[in-house]
Amino acid sequence: MRPKGESTDGPVHILLSTKNDAIVAALEDLNKSSGNMKEALNAASRHADKLFMQKDVSGLIRFGIDSDDKTRDKLAKLDMKLAPDFVIMNDGAAPSLFGSMSMLGIGVLIGFFMLRKAGKSEPAAPPPPAPNLPPRV
Repeated sequence: MRPKGESTDGPVHILLSTKNDAIVAALEDLNKSSGNMKEALNAASRHADKLFMQKDVSGLIRFGIDSDDKTRDKLAKLDMKLAPDFVIMNDGAAPSLFGSMSMLGIGVLIGFFMLRKAGKSEPAAPPPPAPNLPPRV
């Protein structure tokens, strides 16, 4: 994915992950015909509107739990002109209010219980009594 007007010679900084059936089918058709150059060109021309479309996209960048280092490593090894700091964007993904509020609630509860436990710490045990020794002469 490139910003409008950016040269196709430079590295790609944002890689789009989509579940759009039309785009996925076009890429699969192109992948099947990649053995022969003529077939690949025919497939690319048949699906040019899906492969080279210009549209506004929205989504979420994969990070944290959603990020998969194995996928990033495999993509980085391919000859795709990816920038070293590329990111993967999930097309059409939106933040989940329920998930965010759940995580916040769990964090507040854990903090509350930790503070409560720290406030109820038991007093230190008194030192053991000194042994009864005979008087010095």
